[in-house]
Amino acid sequence: GELISGGDKGSLRRWRDGKALGGPIATDQGAVRSLIELKNGELISGGDKGSLRRWRDGKALGGPIATGQGAVWSLIELKNGELISGGSDGSLRRWGDGKALGGPIATDQGAVRSLIQ
Repeated sequence: GELISGGDKGSLRRWRDGKALGGPIATDQGAVRSLIELKNGELISGGDKGSLRRWRDGKALGGPIATGQGAVWSLIELKNGELISGGSDGSLRRWGDGKALGGPIATDQGAVRSLIQ
């Protein structure tokens, strides 16, 4: 199958059987800190510049979405379809259809680097 990686150079790369499929895809997010594939087939990337980007078939769907969280270190899609992002500022944010659902949720944990449901 296909694999997608994100890295410190701020790009995504598509891979199959250990070979790159095309060149790097610039994200304009700084280093890519988190990446998730949603049930609907979209990819969401989170970066050092505190934004989310939506992707399908290697192409961006709209511009960066500001999170107000600092670097976006973690992402999870909940069973109800909501996206949760975890930031370097120690907050969680809920997202639906590319829009924030309510304000930030303080965790008092420092940077949120992992999420699980």
